[in-house]
Amino acid sequence: MLVVAGLATSAHAATGWVANSPSKILNSNTVRLVGGNTSVETANLDMFVQAGDVVSFRYVLQGDAKCDGGAPRVYVEAQGVVTNSWDQNLAAGTQCGSNGVVTFKVPANGRIGAAGVVYDNGKPGQVVVSDLRVDGRPVSFLNRPLARVTPDAPKVVQPECGTSRGTLTVPAKHGVTYQVNGEAWRPGEYKVRPGVYRVAAEARDGYRLVGDERWRLTVDKAAACPSPSPTPTEPPVSPSPTTSPTDTPEVREATPAAPVLTQATCDDKTASIAIPEVAGVVYKTASGKTVEQGKRYTVEAGNVSLTAEAADGYTLKDGAAAEWMFVVSETPDCQTPSATPTTPVVVVNNIPVPARVDTGLGGLTR
Repeated sequence: MLVVAGLATSAHAATGWVANSPSKILNSNTVRLVGGNTSVETANLDMFVQAGDVVSFRYVLQGDAKCDGGAPRVYVEAQGVVTNSWDQNLAAGTQCGSNGVVTFKVPANGRIGAAGVVYDNGKPGQVVVSDLRVDGRPVSFLNRPLARVTPDAPKVVQPECGTSRGTLTVPAKHGVTYQVNGEAWRPGEYKVRPGVYRVAAEARDGYRLVGDERWRLTVDKAAACPSPSPTPTEPPVSPSPTTSPTDTPEVREATPAAPVLTQATCDDKTASIAIPEVAGVVYKTASGKTVEQGKRYTVEAGNVSLTAEAADGYTLKDGAAAEWMFVVSETPDCQTPSATPTTPVVVVNNIPVPARVDTGLGGLTR
């Protein structure tokens, strides 16, 4: 982690991001780096990554700021290996990115610990960095409490007689992913061979697991089918057709739409947020209260957080935004402008002439 000596810092406890003064965290996805030797950093980003995942960010140079001498750059640390955008892209000459966008890749699987946005090339000016993403997932620089979620238990159905496979069901639970024998499996029903299956639940970013997280499930070999009766007294009845599970079950997806903030104005002194209508999506406040779709809610000045969750029978589309932070401004102080004074006019010889106005200058020419 970069340490800038002698600078005051401001931190956001839940995410651990620290801005070295005079740099500042502007909002959930934007920071401003001031001067030539400063940073915004965290000791534990705690985001799971796989080798080859892309880290990306945008930047804008202001004043006399330069993309030079190793900065601006973003670095991440995973499994003790530190990777930064400048060094990885230097050989290809793409360390400053294209159109203000820089990307680089994580070299190994693991969880990101330390991470930072750095401007330390000794140049003046300011650099505004925004839209930091890891594998398409937005990184929030602001305080965000972890949501508690209880994983649903996976289930097995033993093979029927005369068959070679049973069924293993991986639950669909928002905020939870599942691994079977060390490999990630999507929610659904799977035909599996007899054997032992170890299932582990993992929390997605922004969530914390509560309750059981690991299960050991056994699929037995099918029992032999009983011998058919040689002289049936009744004609056999065809069994009712059943829907056999597939390896990749269809899951209904829902894409959340962003709520809309309307700031207070001189005509309407009340700020409000409109909740969109989207099938399969449940919108909640930071305290977990569900808000009704299609309605507009009055909000006070300050920060307002809203999240989207999947309704029963749905799952949110991968990569879709499911959290929004709104900054509600104070009600504007609107004053009625005073009337502009007019210069009196007198008429001399039928010609309008402005009357003398005392300037208070005592007759001196300025």
